[in-house]
Amino acid sequence: MSTSLQLESKTTRKSEKLKSAVSSVTNSGAENVKKCRKFRLFVRDRRSNLHFLVDSGADVSIMLATPQNKKKVEYQLYSANGTEISTYGIKMLNLDLGLHRDFQFPFIIADITKCILGANFLHKFNLLVDINKKKLIDGITNFCALGDITAISSDNVVSTLNKFIKFSNLLFKYPEISRPNLIPKQIKHNVKHFSATNGQHIHAKARHLDPKRLAIAKEEFAFMLNNEKIEP
Repeated sequence: MSTSLQLESKTTRKSEKLKSAVSSVTNSGAENVKKCRKFRLFVRDRRSNLHFLVDSGADVSIMLATPQNKKKVEYQLYSANGTEISTYGIKMLNLDLGLHRDFQFPFIIADITKCILGANFLHKFNLLVDINKKKLIDGITNFCALGDITAISSDNVVSTLNKFIKFSNLLFKYPEISRPNLIPKQIKHNVKHFSATNGQHIHAKARHLDPKRLAIAKEEFAFMLNNEKIEP
């Protein structure tokens, strides 16, 4: 009887050791996966020398707010935990990422710690991320831009919708409701609006614009032309 108890005791101890070892390996593996998820690709804009976090988990593309451009607007973004992120309008950027073409795109100015190339930017220009080879790949030309892999300590998910509100599941089905209309979309109807006017047209004498304002105007017109919002 005592021999049987001893065998059972040894078997139990071995089983407990095995469970402990498996648990340790599992926890270690889970921790490694968790750590790997914190590694992100950063690329540099050659014009401004700004570094951008490439994050397909961010709904929109964002640039840092500065004291000069902090003119708050009502539109809000949200972090992963539902915290509101203040925004300060939109700025058109023309990036040179080393992919042999320009990337002109409207960025939301917001209170964040890193400039972000979000899912809307990657989708618009058909860009692919290769974390293993530290590359941003142009899906159209197949050119690659080398970046840097950096471990980030915080969750950088930026969303246009607060997932903690009551109707979030319903709103997630219609993302265009909460996302700003930064890129003109194809019109699905033939409705047109006209304003009837009478009398002589009002006009102003042509004059030179301030160089900074002229550069901004040129960027806006180029963006509208490239996105077929206007025609030459």
